[in-house]
Amino acid sequence: SFDNQGTLNKTGSEEYRISINGFDNSGLVDVQEGTLEIWSAGTFDGDFQIAAGAELELTGFNKTFTAASSVGGLGDVQVLGGTHTFDTDLDLGDFDSQGGTSYINQNLTIDGGLTVAGGTVRLAQSFTEAGATTVNGSLILGADNTWNERVGLTGSLQVEEGQTLRLNNGLDWDAGYVTGAGRLENAGTTHIGDVGLAVLNIAEFENSGLLDF
Repeated sequence: SFDNQGTLNKTGSEEYRISINGFDNSGLVDVQEGTLEIWSAGTFDGDFQIAAGAELELTGFNKTFTAASSVGGLGDVQVLGGTHTFDTDLDLGDFDSQGGTSYINQNLTIDGGLTVAGGTVRLAQSFTEAGATTVNGSLILGADNTWNERVGLTGSLQVEEGQTLRLNNGLDWDAGYVTGAGRLENAGTTHIGDVGLAVLNIAEFENSGLLDF
């Protein structure tokens, strides 16, 4: 196993992989350039800093970022597989799910966009976005959210019971599902069904904007 209690710096444009039977971080992992891939199970009490243009890849196995940890910077976190639990705030350039399952239990703040191209992401808190959100995989909302940027959907968007998703700029709903025991409010222009089947199966729906079929 690899137990980092000091500082691990990733420099240079190359991609490096940590593939070992257990990787724990109670120190600092500083991804300054290129891509650092963690292909190991682990528990992280320390800090991850990802610079603009750099990327932290999480692939395979189960990882837990505890409340004592921090994950931040203007770079990108990309999830390719495995199950990852984030019990700390995430403040990033981008968050990109390509596979696996991500449980984001604290605040998510993104300077760019949220991409759920594959896999499942569950947000337990409100999400603050500065760029477009794209959902081709599965996104589950466990808190009230108001989104001001446009959303692209061909996957599955679920609003849990007691929660409301308000779309101030609408939805490009080319295909996919909007489901859940919660409430969806469309206050913008939502365009539905250019590519495939679009299914609305939600407890409450309010339209104060424009629905364009």
